[in-house]
Amino acid sequence: MKRPDGRTAQRPPAKCITALGMHRSGTSAVSLSLRVFGARHGENLVGGLSSNPKGHWEDIDVLRLNERMLTSINASWDRVAQVTARDVQNLAENGFVEAAAALLRSKISATGFYALKDPRMTKLLPFWHRAFEAVPARPFVVFVFRNPASVAASLYKRDKLPLPHGYLLWASHMLECFCHARHFAHIFINYDAFIDNPGEGIAAIADCFRLPVDKAEFALLERDFLDKKLRHTKFDAGYLYTDAHCPPGVALAYERMLRIPPDGRPSVGDCLELTRILRVCLAKWK
Repeated sequence: MKRPDGRTAQRPPAKCITALGMHRSGTSAVSLSLRVFGARHGENLVGGLSSNPKGHWEDIDVLRLNERMLTSINASWDRVAQVTARDVQNLAENGFVEAAAALLRSKISATGFYALKDPRMTKLLPFWHRAFEAVPARPFVVFVFRNPASVAASLYKRDKLPLPHGYLLWASHMLECFCHARHFAHIFINYDAFIDNPGEGIAAIADCFRLPVDKAEFALLERDFLDKKLRHTKFDAGYLYTDAHCPPGVALAYERMLRIPPDGRPSVGDCLELTRILRVCLAKWK
């Protein structure tokens, strides 16, 4: 399309928004909340289960693609090991970037403003960065974090994962977030604070990404979906230092994460320091 001055007009980047983080960290609740900004999740969603009665707000097509990719590099959501640069290159060489970009284009075309969520994406963030660039898309990323004691307890209840393993999975997923946040427009949201006061969390996301809020949609969300009774555990940061199952680095990292400013935007220095703490933690527990 030509502009009046004869130059080709640049097509505005397609829009999508995603809630990412460790499993059992509240990404489902935050993902659902993205509707207040006009984002839509599509029609092919994972249904509610006993572990998530209000729904996962997770696209089955995205979930299946992530599972295929993890399988192809001999990884899985519950393995602590990081996805390496070589793994990402293998995925690209096997056509997964094109497959992911085509899927994103289809979903964005159908919704206009696509909301997607699958915690498996967190392990695959370097790959998805490539896929978004190939669309091209302008993803807004909401990184959700939760006290790792709650995460580990929930994983033990749902999957019988040993508590030390749950803590290390939390650390590996959080490492991906802080390593790769710089590639995206992003904000970090504390799930416990979000459930206690969703209005503040929604306002922070809206301010960060300059998105309008549908007040009627938010009222419906707050009334029917954001139920504090669905949060079965809430620990303070001090508990982590008393739990023999919790690596000291996990406790230190979470304590530092609680210092992220209210606007949800840690400094570059904060991200580098958290990356260092989490790397050291994981290296000690291999």
